[in-house]
Amino acid sequence: PTCPTTSKRTSRLRDASSMAQEGSSTRRTCAGIVYMSHVPPKLTPSKLRRMLEAHGDVSRLYLAPKMHVGKKVADGSFAEGWIEFADEKVARRVAKLLNGTAMGGRRRSAHVEDLWTLRHVPRLTWDQLTEDVAMRKATRKQKLQMEVAAARAEGEFYVQRVRNKKQRTKKKTSTSQEDPVNASARVHAKKQT
Repeated sequence: PTCPTTSKRTSRLRDASSMAQEGSSTRRTCAGIVYMSHVPPKLTPSKLRRMLEAHGDVSRLYLAPKMHVGKKVADGSFAEGWIEFADEKVARRVAKLLNGTAMGGRRRSAHVEDLWTLRHVPRLTWDQLTEDVAMRKATRKQKLQMEVAAARAEGEFYVQRVRNKKQRTKKKTSTSQEDPVNASARVHAKKQT
């Protein structure tokens, strides 16, 4: 969905005061989202917000933590991020202006040599983004539960096989203890024939 607009047609029942309050602009500004495909190491959300505030009003910011085999990396580094600007035009302009350029800053800053990797994502709302993140999290949790259940079933199968093997060996040892009598009778029977 695109930015919602107010109707350009005015009702005859509206009075002049309500039209004056509405203003000359009939189009509402809506938020624009910029995707950051690479977040440099040691770049914190607050530092990123400060860097981008110089170009426009940042409404919200989300940086996805790096994951290794289903676990978050402890060093606080991030894989990717989404930045919501208050105005979509500003978001488009920031992405076009900064993409592929050096982040800059002080000469000894950790991010002087890093490049901005920004892309404006049209028609994406923050709600869709949060739903997607929640869905990924639920899917990851469900996969983990399935893997745990499969490992538990495999372990139970192994334990059952061990129990069966122990029971068979007990039966064999109990029959082998009875076998010397039966074995001597069989040997004696063979000698007579």
